Amino acid sequence: MYIYFYKKNIFIRISIKIIIFIVFLLIILLLELYNNKKIYKIKICICTIGKQENKYIKEYIEYYKDYGIDKIFLYDNNNINGEYFDDIIIEYINQDFVEIKNWRGIKSPQMRIYYDCYNKNLDRFDWLIFNDIDEYLYLKNYNNIKTFLNQFKFRKCENIQLNWLLYTDNNLMYYQNESLKKRFTEKDPYSNKRKINKHSNGKSILRGHIPKINITNFHCISDDIRTCDGFGIERKYLKPDYKYYYFKHYYCKSTEEFIEKLKKGDVYIITNSVKINFYLSYNKITIEKLNYIQKETGEDLSNYIKRLKKY
Repeated sequence: MYIYFYKKNIFIRISIKIIIFIVFLLIILLLELYNNKKIYKIKICICTIGKQENKYIKEYIEYYKDYGIDKIFLYDNNNINGEYFDDIIIEYINQDFVEIKNWRGIKSPQMRIYYDCYNKNLDRFDWLIFNDIDEYLYLKNYNNIKTFLNQFKFRKCENIQLNWLLYTDNNLMYYQNESLKKRFTEKDPYSNKRKINKHSNGKSILRGHIPKINITNFHCISDDIRTCDGFGIERKYLKPDYKYYYFKHYYCKSTEEFIEKLKKGDVYIITNSVKINFYLSYNKITIEKLNYIQKETGEDLSNYIKRLKKY
């Protein structure tokens, strides 16, 4: 009799433990489902500008689609008679994932485009990302941007400012029809030594629903709003973070593509000479590259050539 009650008591205790464990698992599951439901209520869009980017636009769109972006507003700033994005990404336009805005032939429009995109969409989206087609968001341990932005640490942030991390030309002279991720794997060797602040290298993830925002800068958007880094810490000037959160910036790509970038021009009033010097400051310098750049741009790089031959 004693053995019977003893065994019965053990059975009851084990059953209670199993029930408690199952209830605990159900609570976790329900909390996870609630959190996921909350996460996916967030709406996020990208505002970007493209000019002569047909080689790269599909990779860019697919990357951000997989990352959880809801919509991309692509401002077409090609020349009047230049290429059309529709030829490459018509499937994403038909899906209404990409919306093309016609700004063809307009000179230096970036500030106006950012203002236009934000003010027309601030009530439709919780967050708006402002970046270029050569900038790819990297969030360590996050494969969905909504999970990242839904964190409690960003509750008071109006703008999240993330640094660039430049990628070199991987010592490639000419364009290859492969993904940027595959072609360019080498990071700027001097990234930790470069002076970084919110007014120079980086781009913004701006919270929606901010009325009458004053957009004053390509990178930090505005000085009048609460700007945080990727850790949710409010900062006036950013400290470089190249471990957890940044934009992979394929600024130059190959030497040939860098020359194409120079020839098409951009929004910055910076001479080709300054851009070339910057390119040479973090890429491997060779005689072949220098001669090619001189030939294609007419810039005098004789000092670089003499220095290289000397050593």
